[in-house]
Amino acid sequence: MKDIDQLIDAEKYEEAFDFINQKLNENSQNTEFMFYKALLYQKTGEFANAINLYNKLLEIEPNNKEAQINIEMMQTIFRHSNKDIFACTNLHNDPWME
Repeated sequence: MKDIDQLIDAEKYEEAFDFINQKLNENSQNTEFMFYKALLYQKTGEFANAINLYNKLLEIEPNNKEAQINIEMMQTIFRHSNKDIFACTNLHNDPWME
């Protein structure tokens, strides 16, 4: 996936998304491209989309450690980003905020 890595390193996210989406249209179960798309969502701040895609990937590959680690990392960030003890951090009962 050298091409995708180069696009991501150059912060050409739209081009990377286009390339990945094209590949996923050819094979929607390709976990390698799913991982890269989730990673792009994560890099662009679309954390809900990233977590949802990581979870979809884990349905296909339950032992994918990178996806598990990235989900745990984002959950930890969410838990610690709100220090107000009276605020509810999961108003919409989002499953990734458990």
